[in-house]
Amino acid sequence: MANIRNNIIIIRHGHFCLSVLIRILFGYLAAAMVFCDSLIFALPANSTHIPDTIQCCRSKGVSELCVKKLCNVHKPPDEFEVFEVTNECPQSLADIAQCLADERDHMLCCKLQSKGVDDLTCLHLCNGSPAPNDLSRWEDYKSYVACLSFNIRNMYECFTTGYKQNPDPPVDLVVIHAGKRKAEIMWKPPIRMPHLVHQYRVTVRDLAGELQSERVVVENLLKIEHLHPNTDYVVSVVAEGTNSASVSLPSDILRITTDGLAPEVHVYKEETEAIEGTTQTLVCKINIHGKRLGKPLVTWFRRWNSADRFEPIPLQGAHDAHRFQTDTFLSAEGPFGISYASTLTIANIRSTDNAQYKCLAWTAHGEGFAEMRLRASHTIHIPDSPPNVTECCLREKVEEKCLSTCRGRTVNLDLNSLFAFEYQMQHCAMELPKMLRCGLGNSNHGACCLKHRVPDHCLSLCDGQLHMLNTFEMYSSCMSYFGSVMDCYMESKASVPSPPDGLKLISSNPTSSAIVQWNEVAGAKVYIVYYRQDHLRWDKITSTTNVIALNRLNYQSHYEVIVLAANVAGHSDASRSLFFDTYAEK
Repeated sequence: MANIRNNIIIIRHGHFCLSVLIRILFGYLAAAMVFCDSLIFALPANSTHIPDTIQCCRSKGVSELCVKKLCNVHKPPDEFEVFEVTNECPQSLADIAQCLADERDHMLCCKLQSKGVDDLTCLHLCNGSPAPNDLSRWEDYKSYVACLSFNIRNMYECFTTGYKQNPDPPVDLVVIHAGKRKAEIMWKPPIRMPHLVHQYRVTVRDLAGELQSERVVVENLLKIEHLHPNTDYVVSVVAEGTNSASVSLPSDILRITTDGLAPEVHVYKEETEAIEGTTQTLVCKINIHGKRLGKPLVTWFRRWNSADRFEPIPLQGAHDAHRFQTDTFLSAEGPFGISYASTLTIANIRSTDNAQYKCLAWTAHGEGFAEMRLRASHTIHIPDSPPNVTECCLREKVEEKCLSTCRGRTVNLDLNSLFAFEYQMQHCAMELPKMLRCGLGNSNHGACCLKHRVPDHCLSLCDGQLHMLNTFEMYSSCMSYFGSVMDCYMESKASVPSPPDGLKLISSNPTSSAIVQWNEVAGAKVYIVYYRQDHLRWDKITSTTNVIALNRLNYQSHYEVIVLAANVAGHSDASRSLFFDTYAEK
């Protein structure tokens, strides 16, 4: 008859004497107090487990030679035997390492006790991992032998110490609940010697192995926050003792999948101006959380009045369906989500196309939408001063060695020279977004670039918004889209007037006024005339004809005149400067 009270095991069976060693629960009884009429075993609260590493190695099929030389933690191999085992046991090192570590992590102790060599490849035995190198290569073999020769005894001392104070890994990890951005998990303490556990270290990684969070807790329950929707994570837990060297190996991996969210849809431009007879592209950006879903389904709608219902765009069947074309494509990819762009291109714009448009995207997790307006273009943009790329580049702090690309008042987007020479590729490539921003001015053909599937990180080449290219490699990846960028630039210029030429002064000996004339420009609705005295601030005046009178000029002064031609599609580059002098009052 036997019972257990307060860690004492009492066995009563008549009058005889018995001395035994009994395994109880998580460890082994080290001693027994023997009485002729009973056996009383004291089970200490800090009982330890000394693993049978020899039997473990045999169960894994390790050869008897390797069992004898490496698997007895109480008898590490000597210097001669080290050479023998490294010749005979390379194929069994992973199994031997698992048996010696016994699910504990002895690495810190091994590193603190290591000596003799810089290459500590043999320390893999301390945490049960496979050998990091191929010992069939002579250089790796020499390093491994040297490491074992210097450290084998200290390593085995770390094992025997670790068996007494290092806990086993936690077991039975389960997900209690997983939401969109949170999850709750729990686990059980180690089966053997749970009293050695002081705390648990929980590590959360994404499927690429990148660390997302790490928490230390004393309970076997944890709420994990700040997760990303529709994303897979892997979680492992390490049991830690009272000191930094007393740690288990990681638990089995627990996989968590968070719930998904509906796509987030944003407009690229809330309002787009269109000119009749031209082609215009509307764009919506669709952010998908996680990477576990494919491309979203997208439908475009429009309505003419706020009281109307949105109706699907006729993409086929209708008499004018050929004017509408849609496309949805991957535009950016991050670690926890994917961005798509969906475009609606309308050819031969008509007045009836001026309406409110809706982009609706949906996935298995729901739907999202965004609205934008297409309206007729009636506004002519008049800059405060004539475009000057060089001055803009200086304001944008373009590096001095790259300023040669910023040429005067007109932008030269024929950048072949920039990419032709290795020096410029290496030294000016990252400055290109600034230079293009100066060249583009208020022009924005990002929608056209998106129609040509230019990715998000390259849009600074199209809209001048300085989406910074963080690396030269990222910049280089945009070069394959440069042809599309140039096509869009030329397309945006197609409806814009050419720069005026033939500027001349038609008044002789001007004093306080002067008359300036230039050649008419096809397609120009208005001319913007800038003039200034001796490099001072620009004044401006507009004219609907190709001649203008400049009044209230100062006597005996030097003046500069520049003219732009403009319409609702935009303004031209600057004309060549006209210089003249005023005379004294007559």
